[in-house]
Amino acid sequence: MFSRKHKRKAFTLIEMLIVIVIIGILAAALIPRLSSARGRANDVARKADLAQTAAAFVSYQIDKWLFPVCDNPPDWCSLASISWDLISAGMSSIPEDPQSNKSFAGLGTTISNGQFGYTPVKKWWISGNGFVIMAGAETEGGANRLVGWSIIDIVATTDYADIHLCKTFISHPWTGTPVNNNNWTCTYYKWSDQLRYIYLY
Repeated sequence: MFSRKHKRKAFTLIEMLIVIVIIGILAAALIPRLSSARGRANDVARKADLAQTAAAFVSYQIDKWLFPVCDNPPDWCSLASISWDLISAGMSSIPEDPQSNKSFAGLGTTISNGQFGYTPVKKWWISGNGFVIMAGAETEGGANRLVGWSIIDIVATTDYADIHLCKTFISHPWTGTPVNNNNWTCTYYKWSDQLRYIYLY
């Protein structure tokens, strides 16, 4: 005869439902954090890729006495479209956005297919004396500029001195128009795709 202490009590339906509810609450709390962590990791990768690309552009300029020129139209392009210039400057492969289907605006057009965008810019009153490489960003910490409404696109005729970076970001409510304040505290619609990271040279 078994003693009472050896008997196993099965879970009741209510206890199982409580456990399922607790697991659901924990999952709902953790999933946004995991998504945010992935976005931060992607932004770190974008910054590293753009810095490596910028070094190749400088190497190209030392050899050719100018930065690569975009063809279609003449003031912006994706890195893939000038891949030969980058490879000749020592890059083994052309970096792509961690999100292969991510597209973004901010260089006079939409850069798509997981590419980064590039344009030469005017610097010290000389056309094509500087350049901008741009990527879409997923987090405030991974962005340094906004695009949209009061912020103009960067194109070849843009002067280096007129390209301002955001010092801080403030998420804007659903109503009203986000603006770029004089102290470069940039407000934006949280739900929109306005965050950008640019490498400015």
